[in-house]
Amino acid sequence: MGSKYLIYFVLVLSFGFYISSCKSTKKVKMLGSEDLFAAYRVDEVFPQALSCSDVLSYVPDENFLQKKVRLSVHFMNSEDSLYGFRKKKGLDYMRFLIKNANKRLRENHKMNLPENNSSPALAPKYQYVVPSTGPDKSGFYWHYDDEYCWFVNKGRNRNNYNRDVIKKYSVGEDSILNVFVMPHHKDSIKSKTYQGHGTGIALGNSLKIAGMVEEQVKPWAFATLLNHEVGHSLGLRHSWNYNDGCDDTPKNPNCWEENKRKKGCEGPISNNMMDYNNSQMAISPCQLGTMHKSLTMSGSRKRKLVVREWCDLDTSKNIIISDIEHWYGERDINSHVIITKGGQLTVHCRLSLPQDAEVIIEPGGQLMLNENARLHNDCGNQWKGIVMQESKKEKSILKISQSARIEDIAWQ
Repeated sequence: MGSKYLIYFVLVLSFGFYISSCKSTKKVKMLGSEDLFAAYRVDEVFPQALSCSDVLSYVPDENFLQKKVRLSVHFMNSEDSLYGFRKKKGLDYMRFLIKNANKRLRENHKMNLPENNSSPALAPKYQYVVPSTGPDKSGFYWHYDDEYCWFVNKGRNRNNYNRDVIKKYSVGEDSILNVFVMPHHKDSIKSKTYQGHGTGIALGNSLKIAGMVEEQVKPWAFATLLNHEVGHSLGLRHSWNYNDGCDDTPKNPNCWEENKRKKGCEGPISNNMMDYNNSQMAISPCQLGTMHKSLTMSGSRKRKLVVREWCDLDTSKNIIISDIEHWYGERDINSHVIITKGGQLTVHCRLSLPQDAEVIIEPGGQLMLNENARLHNDCGNQWKGIVMQESKKEKSILKISQSARIEDIAWQ
């Protein structure tokens, strides 16, 4: 071996020893029992701007776990199969429609109203998936029924609020959002006063959608209708003529499009998903908070619609806290949490951690658990606990309010 290679080898060994020496100066304390946690409990309530039930506590941030909402699709048809989709066309149509609806959610446009608003266009953090259910495991169902296949939204035989078809054909309604694709009644569409256009209604954990067969338009034209009706199912209301519970969705004339000849519609007009307009591509932060509250809060019926991806640890999605963060509202994560030097995390409500997860507080990092904080595993398993690290120069900081709860730790 030449002398220059020998010097290089010695330097590498020395550098490796130096790194090893640096690491050895870091002390680690694994907290996993009430006795250990007791030393960090304080008679202190950390500042809290929002409650655990406030919809604004659920406005998604970059560390918010994206939720997958289960949908199953029911194609309704007459017994002679003349008034609904043929199987292949129906499958292709709805698969494209759901894919396009997800794409439109991800694109979330900035709100047009009020003019010059500062409301951000946030990542919605929810998407639709079709579970493998039904006889062919596709999640799509076909029903031929002269009594229940029709949709009527006007007149004495109006049935849009009727749940009979849902009672008869819905599947797993406690954990799946059932979408019924229905034809307008064959007699209704013969009337000059009845319009067989695209329309829908949300009824609990089921939706009725009509007009797809009659209008014969591309499936993307109905994608925003699906998003609109799912929004209703998750707690959103129309905003154009009354208070919908969100300050960032102003009342408006509910114009379909800009029209200089129509008062109030000269422009700009609403592009919100929950108004009736030709865009429906904007979801406000408050609206996202409203939906995520219904999908996240323990005890919520809508929470069962979500695929439980917070049960399994995914270390590729570790959450790094390097600044000051407050986690308001209940939250589910599927990774470790690492609080680095200068990072400060305050947990105000319930936090579910996956099996074998750790909360690691590096030297110079801080974790505070407020009075309503509850760290646990929502899946009947155990997580590993809180790791406190310290170096020769700095310690990690942990403060736990007296009423905060820490549960389901493997060391207990």
